[in-house]
Parts: sequence; structure tokens; C-alpha cells
Amino acid sequence: MIKKWLMLKRGFFQVYKKKSDESINRAESEEDKAAYTQLLQEECQNIDTRLEGFRNISGVQLFFLGNAMTLCGVMSDFGLHWWMLSFDHSAYMYRVNISMQNSGEFAQAFNCPSTSPMYKDQDERCSFW
Repeated sequence: MIKKWLMLKRGFFQVYKKKSDESINRAESEEDKAAYTQLLQEECQNIDTRLEGFRNISGVQLFFLGNAMTLCGVMSDFGLHWWMLSFDHSAYMYRVNISMQNSGEFAQAFNCPSTSPMYKDQDERCSFW
């Protein structure tokens, strides 16, 4: 499942890759939607998408964890400044946290309370950022 998601993500990104920050972030959002739709189709076919040894984590939660792991990273303030001057797309923490905050599916998968920093009310969410 994760391999299939990564292939979808890579292929979708190649089609929509643009130079501007907004276009890159939008492409990532759209490719994630396509991969998420594929995951839901597999779960509707009663395919167990959980991993052995991680049975308490749902396939949907694994989807979001896998997505975050492909984009996540740590950087110092200097590194963040350098990143913003050097690259066309958002820094790691924004690519992960902001997209997840804007996902109702993420909030539902992890049962985020409305007081969580990772939760946004539906009328505050953006489909792309």
C-alpha cells in the first residue's frame, strides 16, 4: 500500500510540478487526495491496510504518517532562513503541519479535539494552501 501511494505521489507530482510555491503545494495536496481516495477504495474492499506489528494504527492513520514522513525534517532557524531563500516550496514543517491541519480526514482519523493545534474548524480549512 505505501509503495503504491509513493508511486502515485511521484507520478502525480511530475505532472503538476511548477516553479511557484503555490503550485507545488497545490500539486502535493492533489496527489495526496488521489492516494487517499485509492486507500479508501481498498478499505471498502475489506483489504486490511494496517501493518503487522502496528495493528493499533489504522490504514488511514498510516497514510497520514507515511505522508508526513516523506515531507518531514528538522532545521535550525538559519536552515529555515536558507531554505526560504533557496527553494520554491514551503519548508518541511509547513508542508506537513499546514496541510494536515487543513484536512478534515486527518482530524477524523486521529480524533483531534477542537482544542488541538492540528485541528481547524471546517469553515477555516483550505483545500490547498
